[in-house]
Amino acid sequence: MRSKNSFLVIRKHHFLLAFSAALLSFSLPFIKEKNALLSLFIALAVLLTYNCHHLSKLFWKKKDTNNDKKDLIPMLFLCVLSLVGLSYLLSVLHFRVFSIYALIFLAILATSYSIFQGKLSIRTIPYLKAFIIAFSWTLLCCVLPMYNAGEPHWKASIFSIFFFVLAVISDFRDKKSDSISLKTFPQVLSFKMLKILIYVLLAVFSCLNLCLFGWLFFVSAILSSFVLLYYFRQFYSASKTLYTDRSIFVFALVSLFLQVIFS
Repeated sequence: MRSKNSFLVIRKHHFLLAFSAALLSFSLPFIKEKNALLSLFIALAVLLTYNCHHLSKLFWKKKDTNNDKKDLIPMLFLCVLSLVGLSYLLSVLHFRVFSIYALIFLAILATSYSIFQGKLSIRTIPYLKAFIIAFSWTLLCCVLPMYNAGEPHWKASIFSIFFFVLAVISDFRDKKSDSISLKTFPQVLSFKMLKILIYVLLAVFSCLNLCLFGWLFFVSAILSSFVLLYYFRQFYSASKTLYTDRSIFVFALVSLFLQVIFS
């Protein structure tokens, strides 16, 4: 029971998601000199964004529950801790000009998406929710690390397919709670068409990994796709919790492990 409660705390405050983002940025192909501080920066950025998002939800709630009050202090603490850590790492890491502009743009996107409500929030723009999430994750976790290392960062754009699928599946989970005006893919497509879209995109993502990065990353893409599809099926057929973040962790861990073994 204690281990289960510990996992719930880890999941609620997005530690696994932040760690998975950091691990993915650390395991990217063609980066010979791994930058652990940059990966830590990415983890803190994810931790800050998602906890601010939930703080915003608590703030805009009309009625607070006891659980909300219990979550408030840990979330505030994590936000402050993340801000302090990010401020320090910004002074240590030597970001190139493009990286600085990209981080400013991501900060604006995150603020609009996670904190603002109504017309000020880009989250409310019809059809764009999944695209915004996929773009932000790809830029932060994949493009920036490869660009900062002086590698062909354009190849990292294929990860936008993977993150787009993650966003679409998350939208399927939130289908009932999301406003119909958002026009998310699960709202406008039939369930059959949605599954076809997911399968096709994951197949394309795996093939592109094989073409651009080699069989090591092809294996990682296949395994992470299976994990994602397994939890997706568990969610819609058995109403179990949707653990989409585990697929990111699997891809990063497998690719890093294979690189260590075969490099």
